[in-house]
Amino acid sequence: MEPEEVESLGETYDFDSIMHYAKNTFSRGIFLDTILPKYEVNGVKPSIGQRTRLSVGDIAQARKLYQCTGNGICHNLFLY
Repeated sequence: MEPEEVESLGETYDFDSIMHYAKNTFSRGIFLDTILPKYEVNGVKPSIGQRTRLSVGDIAQARKLYQCTGNGICHNLFLY
């Protein structure tokens, strides 16, 4: 997928997103990786595919999408 095909609301790519597939998704075995980051971030290949919490990027995108101010008030709730 090309960057212009993704609506990230101005946020950088979020390897830590709860929406990201695990590295072995679509694999025939749990030890076979099918999704690997192409590039390093700060000299390290990022880990992907956690499912325990919303990432900082997930929260930032949700706040932008629903125009939340951070004080519990959100606008634009029914446009998506």
